[in-house]
Amino acid sequence: MQTTLSKASTLARKSMVLSQLRPNKITDQRILSAMASVPRELFLPEHLQKLGYSDETLPIGDGSRFLLSPLLTATLLQSAQIEKGGVVMVLAGAIGYLGTIAERLKTTVFILDFEHFFSATLEPVIIDLQLDGLVCLHGDPREGWQQDAPYDAIVIDGAVREVPSAILSQLGVGGRLVALRIRDDDTGEVVVWRKDATGDVSSESICEGVAPLLTEFSAQPSFVF
Repeated sequence: MQTTLSKASTLARKSMVLSQLRPNKITDQRILSAMASVPRELFLPEHLQKLGYSDETLPIGDGSRFLLSPLLTATLLQSAQIEKGGVVMVLAGAIGYLGTIAERLKTTVFILDFEHFFSATLEPVIIDLQLDGLVCLHGDPREGWQQDAPYDAIVIDGAVREVPSAILSQLGVGGRLVALRIRDDDTGEVVVWRKDATGDVSSESICEGVAPLLTEFSAQPSFVF
């Protein structure tokens, strides 16, 4: 039975890459290879595992966290232009899948989220997949993690209204922050913020996108950049 499930998972990942990612401008071969090798179902509760390779974003638990669709996951990571040896922060990333794919790009990855959002099954997955470059941190994702800043890339694992300036300040020179930003009319766009050598931050809209808002980032805060 385990062999049958393993074969089915392998075929599902191959189909995901061929039908969902490649036709939609995901060209970074490292991301394609990582997503073809990492079983998405390991990051889902048992009753949702059969949906692991659908093209939809899946709510987890009470709906406060989400497994983003394969295409949105790949788009966020590709837009971040993560380089080998880089230091990456994944905010609101307690599900663990996006951080795992980032770690497979041969980076050091910090996942920051509130402690209660981390699943008890994540640690065994980290061990089984030998994710030596992945570190889980407990804290408020709206504040980032100053202790290990600056970061080469920061990815928010979900949709936001805006990005707090405290997070943007933790980017290194040339660093990139990527998030799905929800506009006032509730349409969404993948946006990249970049910090230049003078410390100035500019933003660029990459493409349209859709996902539910993260509760913590759902309001228009007074301290946005």
